[in-house]
Amino acid sequence: MATHSAFLVLLLLTPVKAIRMTEAQWEPIAEKLEQERTNFEKFSKDYLDQAEKQQTQPLKDFVKAAQGTKEKLEMSAQALAGAVTDNVHKQYDAATRPGNDFSESLNYHSDLVDKSTGSLQGALQDNLQKAYDAATKPGKKLAQGTKYHAKQVGKSFNALAEPFQARFNKHYEVATNPVTELKHGKHPHAGELNEHSKIMADALHAHLHKQDDFATKPVANFVKTVQETKAQLEKSSQALVDAWEDNLHKRSDLSTKPGDAFAKAADETKKQLEKSSKTLEKTQKENLQRQYEAATEPATEFAKSVQQQFDAAKQPANEDENHAKKKHQKKQKKL
Repeated sequence: MATHSAFLVLLLLTPVKAIRMTEAQWEPIAEKLEQERTNFEKFSKDYLDQAEKQQTQPLKDFVKAAQGTKEKLEMSAQALAGAVTDNVHKQYDAATRPGNDFSESLNYHSDLVDKSTGSLQGALQDNLQKAYDAATKPGKKLAQGTKYHAKQVGKSFNALAEPFQARFNKHYEVATNPVTELKHGKHPHAGELNEHSKIMADALHAHLHKQDDFATKPVANFVKTVQETKAQLEKSSQALVDAWEDNLHKRSDLSTKPGDAFAKAADETKKQLEKSSKTLEKTQKENLQRQYEAATEPATEFAKSVQQQFDAAKQPANEDENHAKKKHQKKQKKL
């Protein structure tokens, strides 16, 4: 439009006699006029496109900015909701977990102490029994062995009396009834006497063996029982010491472990809560920023786009006007 106006002004300012031109002179001017027409049509199209863009682009930029800030705000809101939920959970943990861990540890170690105390009582009872056995069993064994072997000696002595009396009687019979004839070169009662002597010797041997048992076996059983009950008592005593030490350890744990569990849980939940609170604070600030951007950025982008479209539309017109003025000045110089 500006170029066309400049061209009309140029025609009006040109002297009339200068318009009388030959065909050869007019042909360059016609070509320039055609070029100017083409440029004018292009300018018109660009102008209309620019005008349409001026009307629509700011709104597009506004919608685009609004959509972008909306998506960012939704993501920030989701992050904020997650941070709030996590922080509430961490606060609950900080308020309850130390106490829960203390109770769990207290119950656990109380059960261990109860079991250990039961084991200690069993070990003590067993040790008392073993001590009692060590003090009484050897004597009982000695008394029982002595009584038993004394009976055995008495029985063997009684068993010895009968063959002794029979042998004595046989000897008396032989002594009071002398013989006048030998049988096969031997006294006729020699075989009987030998048989009685053998029976008496066996009974005497058994009696002496019982006497040996009476003299040795009760004492041997006594010593053996002393050794056995001593070993059992030592083993039981060691088990009692172990049970006692275990019970002391369990009681020590009962007095310290629940408190340790409480302190550990309190420290862990405190650190987790501090971390969650920092995350929540950061997320809240980010969400506030997103809310501010959602409220202001679309309008800002709209105003910015309007200014850009205005500047873009203004620049070609200024260039065309300056170009026309320069051409007019050149024409004036030639005239």
